[in-house]
Amino acid sequence: AVVSTQSGITAGTRKVDKKVKTNEELFYDPGLDEKDEKWVQKKRKNYLRPGSDKKGETSDPKPATSATLSCPSCMTILCRDCQQHDNYDNQFRAMFVFNCLVVSGETLTYKIKEKKKKKRRRGKEKQEEVEEGEGELYNPVKCNACQTKVGVYDKEEIYHFFNVLAT
Repeated sequence: AVVSTQSGITAGTRKVDKKVKTNEELFYDPGLDEKDEKWVQKKRKNYLRPGSDKKGETSDPKPATSATLSCPSCMTILCRDCQQHDNYDNQFRAMFVFNCLVVSGETLTYKIKEKKKKKRRRGKEKQEEVEEGEGELYNPVKCNACQTKVGVYDKEEIYHFFNVLAT
């Protein structure tokens, strides 16, 4: 078809039929995000309160978590329910994890530094001296998939993560 424009120039146009692709053709499910969110909340609820998955129970609001933790090398999810350290933004602790391997044959010791005050004679300032005391024992924690060290496990059965991706 030829169309006449105001300036007297003609332009050719053709009708283009654009087929709207279905969600199946796009490999997209618009309800998938809601399904995934329900699945994650169900898993987290089972970790926090085992057996609370029964029908007829009212669902509580989402339990608070600081982040979802993943391995920095292979992106495998390690923990969905954790608490961020108060002072160090890149450190987290958790009790319920998956895809983690505790290396029980290896022990790490973190020595606690104790401050000891020394009294000096008049006119001179007090001086603090640091002594190393007893240490806390930890076992290294690795990602099950790629063996990357991601944190440590303490005697109180708490995981301390420091080499992870938080989302």
